[in-house]
Amino acid sequence: MQSTSEGMRVSFLPLEPSMADRLAELGNDAEVSMYAASEQQFPFPYGRDDALSFIEASVAEAAAGIGFHFAVAIEGSGIIGAAGIGRINSQESHAEIGYWLGKEYWHKGYGTETSALLLRIGFYDLGLNKISCIVPTDNVRSARLLEKLGFKNCGVLREEMSRGGRFMDCSIYEILKREFDSGMSGAPAHSPIS
Repeated sequence: MQSTSEGMRVSFLPLEPSMADRLAELGNDAEVSMYAASEQQFPFPYGRDDALSFIEASVAEAAAGIGFHFAVAIEGSGIIGAAGIGRINSQESHAEIGYWLGKEYWHKGYGTETSALLLRIGFYDLGLNKISCIVPTDNVRSARLLEKLGFKNCGVLREEMSRGGRFMDCSIYEILKREFDSGMSGAPAHSPIS
């Protein structure tokens, strides 16, 4: 299963154990891990075994229908990070997105494209009504990216995440399908999830 969208440089590939070395290479960076997730979910240092555990957990989530995770790739460079839709609540029609990219791929628009593609999958393929994203309050660039895509800051989750022995506050951002539709009219539909 591969997912792309017209006009985007990023594509999503199904996660496979053969990708573990590349994911470990990209993820084994203190700055990447600081913003990727909690220390429990994304440790530093980040090694091959961590990447394999992530891939195995992702396959299990997909089988249970509660999450879909992908390798993020661009032509010419191959895999540049990972992205996913998790905590899917089909009954209430909402989920949470997240992604991380290797540091050399920051500030080039790949994060925006990755997030937009996740939103398209969530709203058009999974039929969700609301998608959220939790971001450490000091991750100003990710907050701006989400706002650019139409997310609304819905408040602060106090000491939501721990990293390096300290708790960090996180902002919760949300977007509704109707908000996404009004800002992204004409967005091409696709079916990356089978």
